[in-house]
Amino acid sequence: MKYAHHVDGEAHFSQDGKVITAVRKKSVPLSEANGHLFTVQLQGIEDFKRSVPRDDLEPSAKRTVIEFGFVDSSPRAVKIVGYWYTGQQLLRNNPGPRTTPVCGPRVTSETPLGKQTNGFLLAPAHGTPAADQVLLLTCEEVPQLTPEQRSLLLFVGGFDTREAVMNSSEDTTALFLLYENRASSFEELTQLLGSIDWPGSQVRLARE
Repeated sequence: MKYAHHVDGEAHFSQDGKVITAVRKKSVPLSEANGHLFTVQLQGIEDFKRSVPRDDLEPSAKRTVIEFGFVDSSPRAVKIVGYWYTGQQLLRNNPGPRTTPVCGPRVTSETPLGKQTNGFLLAPAHGTPAADQVLLLTCEEVPQLTPEQRSLLLFVGGFDTREAVMNSSEDTTALFLLYENRASSFEELTQLLGSIDWPGSQVRLARE
């Protein structure tokens, strides 16, 4: 399953025959994005399907493999965060001395809360839209998400513009995906849920 965030801000999950693009919204255009773009949290990594040989080939224009190392070879849960920056915005988030260049692809970054994390820089090809911007991916081990020992995946993305989020007179929306290992096959999952896509799943975050 794939999440797509297009240059114009159109955000949706993939259309692959099993998942339709009914769950979608207009998010922040990449030309206006600055900072947090999405978060993925995983628990029970050992239960997820391993990569196939095609995924481990040499990098190409459309595919590459990045590896994050952990002290524990099998962490209980991890959090992956995607940040979108221009080159100048990225430099302002570099915790090192200003004389230290940010070259990548491996970098050390600093979260808004001041925590330093290791990450990878990914950028569009020269001559393509948003070629002057970069995606910073960070990954860290986090405490187990639920007390149960089951595997799960939680994705949050597709946020509104900062102006909309900060407007206390209006609600704000985002796209969510939650997978829990409660079924042994896709067919069993559809019987449990009726459909993977729930048209009403563009959750409205009401303000208290």
